Amino acid sequence: TLAEGKTLGEIYTKEGAEALKRSVSSLFGIVVDRYAVLSGTIFMKLAAQIGSVVYELPYEIVYSREGSPVHFSAGKQQLDGQDLLDLFQVPTLKQNPVEKSDLLGDIIAEAINQNMSAASEKRAASVFKLAVNAVRTDVTSTDFELRRESAAFLAGMDARFAGNLPVQGEWQDGNF
Repeated sequence: TLAEGKTLGEIYTKEGAEALKRSVSSLFGIVVDRYAVLSGTIFMKLAAQIGSVVYELPYEIVYSREGSPVHFSAGKQQLDGQDLLDLFQVPTLKQNPVEKSDLLGDIIAEAINQNMSAASEKRAASVFKLAVNAVRTDVTSTDFELRRESAAFLAGMDARFAGNLPVQGEWQDGNF
């Protein structure tokens, strides 16, 4: 994603989290209050704590990462944290970065919908503690406490809250 002539990654690396929050706020017309930056290892720990996701991949995905093959068959899969990380590291799908964004957005929305119990009164405190202590963030315990009751309420509902907004636009001959 491009903002102010730079990728969001470049803005974060060169100007910091506050500049990134301002850029995303301006780009999407929303207020970004907090940020979190996590490594692949931390992502897998959080995914293990929150839960896996069952997802039907529409096609086979095969690529090589650091000389090792990564392979996902088409069809219904139970994806854990390592699988999700592997899917995020796919260079492109069908030579189309928009296709990758669409697929990953759908998978993450499904992961949220299938694991809303992580926001329940019973589980939220341990998930929050792991996350806030493991990632670089400006989220505080006050942020958690102010949202705890609402999150628990949503976790108890039988509804699908997350969805995917597809990427639109073009940069560098179609590569985002």
